[in-house]
Amino acid sequence: MKKLNFNHFNYYPTLRSRVAEIAALRELSDNRKDKIIPLITLHNWLQYGFDRAVNNVELAFSNRPFFLDLPHKSDFSVWNKMESNSPESFALQNDISNFREWIEFVEKYEYAIPVVQLSPRQRAVTQQAIHFENNKQKLAFRIRDYFFDTPLVINAISALKDITNVIVFIDCQYIRDNLSHHQKMCINTINQLRAQEPSLTICVLSTSFPISPAQFTDNTGNGRIDMLEHALFNGIGGESVAIYGDHSSIHSVIYDDDRNYSWSARIDLPMNNEWIISRTAGKKGEGYPEIAKKLIEKYPDLQSPATWGENRILLAATTEEYAKAPGPWISTRMNIHISKQIDYWDTELNVDPYDELQEAKELGFTDLT
Repeated sequence: MKKLNFNHFNYYPTLRSRVAEIAALRELSDNRKDKIIPLITLHNWLQYGFDRAVNNVELAFSNRPFFLDLPHKSDFSVWNKMESNSPESFALQNDISNFREWIEFVEKYEYAIPVVQLSPRQRAVTQQAIHFENNKQKLAFRIRDYFFDTPLVINAISALKDITNVIVFIDCQYIRDNLSHHQKMCINTINQLRAQEPSLTICVLSTSFPISPAQFTDNTGNGRIDMLEHALFNGIGGESVAIYGDHSSIHSVIYDDDRNYSWSARIDLPMNNEWIISRTAGKKGEGYPEIAKKLIEKYPDLQSPATWGENRILLAATTEEYAKAPGPWISTRMNIHISKQIDYWDTELNVDPYDELQEAKELGFTDLT
């Protein structure tokens, strides 16, 4: 893997290794893929274990680095399936062995940058971090619990040799219910981390995409959802404080086991700072072409699609080639969303993230010829 500088990336999307989400990643243009390192949280791939999921991530992202993380221990829907379908995957959460199983698993994948797993046992966290720095060079931490996780991360980071090998993700998760609380806690967490390591690379993740977008639509089935991720990021100080990241237009909690929910055809069109919601109540698969045609009429730029997802909307409006189930339309929304955020945050920074000469210049070296 080429030398990476985490500060040379402007946007870090996080996704789960679910079929719809990895399809959205796979269909990004190559030039956009080169501008991100996605944070992948492992999820069961159909009925298979985590190894099958990583193989599909590698195929989707083709010889590019990605962060690899385990689901939180509270994500019982995933872990219960792993316990019955893949005992090897289930064992990856074991901290008694200082996460030996997780270490051995992630080291099988050349392009995977490991996320250090947290545990009440500080030794298990620190030993993991030291091992990953020595053997994978680059590593990440993910703070989900502001109070519990932050001291564990600070203590582990203090044992590492080179702070530039590390990025810390502060994952605020779902913020729509209490934006001001998350902003306050995020600032406090950043201050604690910076007090220990002033030059530490920090990325702030969040999502405001709701579980049920239908509640944001009017009686015609149309609506808008404001994107609070940008508001949170600007509220903590923006790019002078951290790097922007989000959950790629997915709610932070997934209910995969709920297969009996009622649904209607719906297409979500991401913009830079909001999502446009269009649905046809009472119609399922047959409702997608109608929605797509209305979107094309209202947003004529869709007739010249700039992303795979936009092209899916155009095809639904103009041909018989369209998906008749919600899953592919999740891929459509995510692909457009990630593409737009890459473009949005790429406006100010135009450097090659793998350019060692550029990195040397930034560090003050002058004898470079």
